[in-house]
Amino acid sequence: MGIYTVNDLAYVPVKLEDGNYYIAVSDRSGNCYTVTAKVNSTPLECNLRESTDRFIKLTCNRKSTQIQRYEVYLNGELVTSTYSAEQTFDKAGLYTIYIQDIYGNEFFKQHLFHRNYPTVTWKYLGTDGRYHAYDPNDASANGFVLTWVVDNQYKISAAVKTRFSIGADYGYEFVGANPQCTESNDGSTVTIEAGQSFTLKVY
Repeated sequence: MGIYTVNDLAYVPVKLEDGNYYIAVSDRSGNCYTVTAKVNSTPLECNLRESTDRFIKLTCNRKSTQIQRYEVYLNGELVTSTYSAEQTFDKAGLYTIYIQDIYGNEFFKQHLFHRNYPTVTWKYLGTDGRYHAYDPNDASANGFVLTWVVDNQYKISAAVKTRFSIGADYGYEFVGANPQCTESNDGSTVTIEAGQSFTLKVY
């Protein structure tokens, strides 16, 4: 191993293993120069893919201590700046992702995610003691009113018992107040007691 010069600057080529280094160099006049360096030969690799029609998954090959900057935006608004080697996102829209590690490597990607929400089947208890499929044009809905649907949310006001059904592999939650209800064994059908008003979110 020899000393090389380029444009009157001397350097010694050294092959270093991955890690953090503190390097000190002194000349014959007693001047001392120090520098710190981080070496990582593994490229920054991140993968963004749609795992199902319900969410996308972001994975990276770095630990949190190796991340300098991490930002995920949805439709231009910051979703998170907290890094995890594996994260999932379930809202529809345009994702913009920027990641920089402490070694200076960068990752940038945009991805438009079209989310498919589960279909919800609504039924109400009729005066004949049987459950009937909800039809907003049916005047005999007996006090069951579905006032709005936005993406995956439903707002309900029901004077009678109601039921909703979704696929067994989907989930749901009530936003705000929790109505009195009974769930089937597989969780796909939920019966709600009469006189309830609530907002349902499915995913």
